[in-house]
Amino acid sequence: MFQGITIKNGIVHKDSVFTFQKGTTAITGPNGSGKSLLAEFMAFSLFGTVALRGKTSDYKGLEVTARVNIRGNVYIIHRSLKDCEIKRDGQIVCVGTKACNTKIIEELGYNYNVYKMSNYAEQIDILGFGKMKPAEKKQAVDTVLGLGVIDFLVKTANEKALRFSHEAEGMMNVLTEPEKPQEPENYKHSKLWYDLYDYQKKCFEEAKEARQFCDWYESMPRLEKPIEPCKKNSLEISQDLLKKDSLKKEILHLKGVPDVSYTKEELDKISKDIQAYENYKNALAAAEVYKKDDPEIDLVSAEKGITAWKDYNLYLETKRLYEMGEVSCPKCGHKFNPSIATVPQKVPEPSMPMKYYEEQKQLCEWREKYLAMSKDLEKVAEPAMTREILYITQQQFLAKENALINIPIYEKELEEVNYATPGLLQLRSQYEVSLAQYNSNKDELEKAKEKYDNYKKQAIMDDKYLAEVEERLQETSRKYQEALFYERMLEKYTQEYDVYLVHKNKFESFREASEKYKKAVENLKDMKSKIKQYVLPSLAKVASRLLFEMSDRLFQSVTIDSDFNVLVDGREISLFSGSEQAMINLALRLGLGQVLTHKAFNVFIGDEIDASMSEERARLTADCLKKISKYIDQIILISHRGIEADHYITLGE
Repeated sequence: MFQGITIKNGIVHKDSVFTFQKGTTAITGPNGSGKSLLAEFMAFSLFGTVALRGKTSDYKGLEVTARVNIRGNVYIIHRSLKDCEIKRDGQIVCVGTKACNTKIIEELGYNYNVYKMSNYAEQIDILGFGKMKPAEKKQAVDTVLGLGVIDFLVKTANEKALRFSHEAEGMMNVLTEPEKPQEPENYKHSKLWYDLYDYQKKCFEEAKEARQFCDWYESMPRLEKPIEPCKKNSLEISQDLLKKDSLKKEILHLKGVPDVSYTKEELDKISKDIQAYENYKNALAAAEVYKKDDPEIDLVSAEKGITAWKDYNLYLETKRLYEMGEVSCPKCGHKFNPSIATVPQKVPEPSMPMKYYEEQKQLCEWREKYLAMSKDLEKVAEPAMTREILYITQQQFLAKENALINIPIYEKELEEVNYATPGLLQLRSQYEVSLAQYNSNKDELEKAKEKYDNYKKQAIMDDKYLAEVEERLQETSRKYQEALFYERMLEKYTQEYDVYLVHKNKFESFREASEKYKKAVENLKDMKSKIKQYVLPSLAKVASRLLFEMSDRLFQSVTIDSDFNVLVDGREISLFSGSEQAMINLALRLGLGQVLTHKAFNVFIGDEIDASMSEERARLTADCLKKISKYIDQIILISHRGIEADHYITLGE
C-alpha cells in the first residue's frame, strides 16, 4: 500500500506532500485541481515514464518520493525522469531507472499493464479489461500467475527434448569404434632412436665442419704487419693540431697589438702628477668650505664650555655621595660613611649641551688648520692626461709588453707542433685500425692453426669417414620416423577411442535426457491446467459476489471459461449498457486484485469509476466498495460525488 508521496515540479502539484492510510480514502476537488494527476504520479513512482499520459517534455523537472509497502517491506522510492533510487531500512537497494523498474516488477510480481488491470482503474479506461479479447485477458492473467513461465518452460523442454533426440540420432549414425594400429617389427620408442640420431648427427656435422675448416685454413692468405707512419698516436696528433691552430691565432693576435708612445717611467710620472693635482684641488675645496662655515663661538669659549660641563658633572657626583649617608660594604659588611664632611658648593649647569661645545671646538680647529694650509699651498699644474686616459694607456702598454714577451715563447711552441697535419692524422688513424685488425687476425690465426693441427691429427675429415657416418645417420632417421609414425597413430587411436567412449556415453545420456524432458512437458501442462482450474472459478466467484452487491442483486453470476470468455448471467459484456459495463468491469478488476495481486500489493485506486453510472448504481458501487474494504488494505477513490470514506484529501482549497 501507499503510505505517502512528495511531488516536486509536477503539473499543478509544484511542491505537494500527501499521506495515505489503511482503509478508504476519498480524493475530491473541482476540475483541474490535479486529482487524476495525483494518481498518475503515484503510478509513476512505481513504474516510471510508462505511467505518464502526456509527453515527457510536459513533465520537465518532475521528481517524486514515495513510501510504499510491498509484501510487508517498506521502500522509499525517489524517481525523476532520468534517474531512480530505492531504499529499504535506510540502505540503498537499487540505483538507476532500468534497474529500479526491474526491481519493482520483481517485488510486485507483475508489470504496469497488470497494475492497470488489477490495482488501478483509470477514468478513461474503466472498460479496459472487459473490452480485451480472450487471448489478451489470458495473457494478462498468465503474467500475474507466472503461467507464462510455465509456457516458456514447456516450449523450452519440448525444444530440448527434440534437440537431444536429434543429437542421439546423429551420433548413432556416426558412432564407429576406431581400429588399433599394428606395432612395427623390433619396435623401440622414438625417443631412443631420436637420441641416437642426435648423437650421430652431431658427429656428422663435426666431420663436415672439420672438412670445411681445413679447406678454409689452407686457402687463407698470410698476414702482413702494417708500417707505422710516426711515433705519436692519433689522439696526440689531434691535440697537437688543435694546439697548432690555437698558437697561430694567438701569435697573429699579439703581433696586432698597437705600439704605445710612452715609457713606463713617463706613465709613472703622469700618475704622480695626477695624484698631486687631485690633492691640491681637494685642499682648495676644503678651505672654501670652512671659509663659508663660520663657528658660532670661538675656540676659547668652546673650551670654557667643556670645562664648565666637567665641573658641573663633578658637582653632581659629589652631591650624590653626600646624600647617600651610611652604607655597608657588600663583601665584608663593614659600615662607613662615604660622604664628604661639608656640603658641596653648587655649580651652575652650562647653558648649552656638552655635544654643542665639542662640535664647535672641532669646527674651530679644522677651520684654523685648512685656512693656514690654503695660505701656504703651492699651485700645482694640471697633468698631461686624465686618470681615465692614463688607465687605458697603461693597459695598452701592459698588452704590448706582454705581446713582446710571449711571441717568442709561442713561436718556439709552434715549431714543436708544426709536424702535425690532417694528412698525418688520417694516416695514423688508418694505421691504428689496421694494427688492431692485424692483432685480432693474428690471434684468430693462431687459434685456427691449433684447431687445424688437431683436426689433421684426428683425421675426421676423410671422405670415407664422412660417408659411413652419413649412412648410419640415414638408417637411424628412417627407424625414428617409423617409430614416431606408429606412436602418433597409437596416440590418435587412443584419443579417438576415448572420444568414441565419450560419444557413446553422450548418446546414452542424450537419449535419457530426451525422455526426461518429454516427461517434464507432460507434468508442466498438467500443472498449468490445475492452476487454471483453481484460479478461474475463484475469479468468477469473487466477481459474481461483487457484481451481485453493486447491482443490488440485479446480476447473479459471472462465468469465465478456460479460453477466458466472460459471460454475465449468460450474456456477453458488450450487450449491457455503458454504466452496466462499467460496473461489471469494476467487479472483474476488483476480483483480479483479490485473487491475483492482493498478497503483493493489496491496493485499489479508482479514478472517476462512477462517472457513467446513475446515482443509484454509483451508491450501490460505493456501498459495495465499503463492504469489501475489509478485504482490501487500501482503497483510494477519486470522484466528484459525495463519497463516504475513512479519510479525505480535498484538492484546490
